[in-house]
Amino acid sequence: MPSNKVLFVNMYSIYGGAEKYLENIIYQFSKNDSKYEPLLLTAKGRIYDAFKDKIDIFCSVVTDLNFKRNILRIFLIPYFIFSSFICFFRIFSITKNIKIIYANNFYSAFYSLLFAKIKNIPLIFHYHGIGEKQTKSKIYRCLISFLGNFSDIVIVPGDITRQQLIQFGITKTLIKVSPNGINLNEFVVSDSEKTKLRKEIRAKYKINDNQTLFLQVAVVIKAKGQSLIVDLFKRNPEKFSNIKFLFVGEMKDSSININNFEDKDSTVRFIGFHEDIRPFLCACDVFILPSRSEVFPVSLIEAMAYGKPSIVFDVGGIRDLLSDKEAILIKEKDKDALLSAISIMANDYKKREEMSINAQNKSFNYSIEKTYDLISKCFNQLLT
Repeated sequence: MPSNKVLFVNMYSIYGGAEKYLENIIYQFSKNDSKYEPLLLTAKGRIYDAFKDKIDIFCSVVTDLNFKRNILRIFLIPYFIFSSFICFFRIFSITKNIKIIYANNFYSAFYSLLFAKIKNIPLIFHYHGIGEKQTKSKIYRCLISFLGNFSDIVIVPGDITRQQLIQFGITKTLIKVSPNGINLNEFVVSDSEKTKLRKEIRAKYKINDNQTLFLQVAVVIKAKGQSLIVDLFKRNPEKFSNIKFLFVGEMKDSSININNFEDKDSTVRFIGFHEDIRPFLCACDVFILPSRSEVFPVSLIEAMAYGKPSIVFDVGGIRDLLSDKEAILIKEKDKDALLSAISIMANDYKKREEMSINAQNKSFNYSIEKTYDLISKCFNQLLT
């Protein structure tokens, strides 16, 4: 049995790229490692369900609440205080024999820091980024700086994010760069299988083979830009005559009514969360992600692994992952440039093919095995 227990902490119920990364990395440690034993403290959700019968897992309260009505937000502070006490006693009760605490996001680090210091347990704070508004907030910047400087290691996925945290005031030597990775073996599919999956998905959603399919895989919130794409379509329907959009992802913003977005011709369709996105990647021609804030999106790595060119806003740490050789990078909120990029990708097959080859070749740099090796080195550093 492994002698060193590592408590992975994830306080979000949402299942996004950071949570998918966490699932992959825990799986690597549970499968391969003889030195470190993963334990998990997480809110009820897909991460909890994925590991409840495989490793020691503990349930926390949900911390990522979102209220549609502003008046209900008055309950956020008392709920935050309540959840803090619950999480305090939850972590305190399970930290016996724990050698390392690995906090997978901002809130997880916030809840974990006190216990780590009381029990003198090394803390790793994995910073996956925060929202656009929070990044500009002095309060959040100070909180991130505080959490980072009181952690033993801060992990970021790229150099741009590393420089951002240094500007926030976190000590350089605490920050380690470990790019997000995926299990590339899961994305090895024969050409015949790709063709089969492409035909099945396109038939299911009534998409002709001569129509260009744009795919987005992301939780449905305003920051991910789904409503921006829909607005472009509504304002310029004549430019979308041979184009289709599929949005795959869980609805997390109750203020967004997807029934107002979908049109009678099904140019735009929201199809909810799907555990396996590979059939959709086979079916699409272009991956699109006009987010207002991104760090190192796992969904983009998955699209690259299938050789899909992308359209993305040039924000956050995107350039740590993509260049102009694999994607059309657009200035944030530039609707005209976004419309132009959609048109180029829909009509310039040669450009798509060139970007496709470049994207797939670059994806080989982001295997979960490489990420596992880097995280293992961080664990070794803390215990030597």
